[in-house]
Amino acid sequence: MVGATLGGGVGRYNGLHGLLLDSLLSFKVVTAAGKIEQASATENPDLFWGLRGAGFNFATVLEATYSIYDETAPLVLNADFVFTPNASHKILEYFKTFEAGLPAKLSFFLLATYAPQTQSSVILVNAVYAGPQSEGEKYLAPLQNMSPVRQNLSMIPWSAINSVSFFGQEPANYTCPVNSPHNVYGGAIYRFDVPTLQKFYEAYNSLISSIPAALNGTVYYIEFFPKQAVESVPADTTAYPWRNITAHILMNFAYDKSDRALDHWINGFARGARRDFIATSGFSQPELYVSYGHGDEDLHTIYSEENLPRLRSLKKKWDPENVYKYNYPIVA
Repeated sequence: MVGATLGGGVGRYNGLHGLLLDSLLSFKVVTAAGKIEQASATENPDLFWGLRGAGFNFATVLEATYSIYDETAPLVLNADFVFTPNASHKILEYFKTFEAGLPAKLSFFLLATYAPQTQSSVILVNAVYAGPQSEGEKYLAPLQNMSPVRQNLSMIPWSAINSVSFFGQEPANYTCPVNSPHNVYGGAIYRFDVPTLQKFYEAYNSLISSIPAALNGTVYYIEFFPKQAVESVPADTTAYPWRNITAHILMNFAYDKSDRALDHWINGFARGARRDFIATSGFSQPELYVSYGHGDEDLHTIYSEENLPRLRSLKKKWDPENVYKYNYPIVA
């Protein structure tokens, strides 16, 4: 949780409670000089600003104190759908109807991966509505009318979301696999350019269907979260710069990177898709959530042109020897 906070912290409740870092009250850290310091709105506020969005650059976090909320909803509506590839365009058009802003209680994940049974990709959509089932179903009716192969709508405790969503595919006490490297590329969009997204999906479907064994475990995501509470925070409150992002895109490729020809192919495919997403994103300048980067993006894309001078000034003060230089370092 703290690691996600340092970059921002996006999730299903962003529309109601903002980013994770918006709930942060203070940090206790060890600085590059080996000193223990507090960082909050009243103690070292400059460091507190920088840690929230570019926190990998300044210190080691020992403790984090958060503001917490009363239970948002006793039960939430969890809705899962499975679609065949020919539903992709309709799903994207449906997402586009919410482009101006999702209801604060509604969120979506789209996941596309290879299905051996059909020898092509399958599209899974998970929706969560933090309110009564009757309210949530009104928003989800268009998905139900797309003739999903499978669907399930149920009211569940919020604490069960990870284990129940996507038809309960994630086992209890799941941990990330070891010795299973993934090559991840991310994107961010302000508007849903349906032709671009559909073109990518068709190319992605062809790719993973052509060599399914070599790309076993590869997935493509769209994370579509509300942003009312995120955008209610003034832009200069934290170093996190991109409060206007409508949806996040993740391409997560799983394969043997010792296969140099395949590695070259995948990187070329992903970079081409990323260029297309940037060109049609609707942003005046490229934007990307730092935790979803590949590692080769320029710093303006990660931290913004507006924030970089202030961040570099903080770096000179809190880490002049550039000890913290391993995750999108402000100073090379």
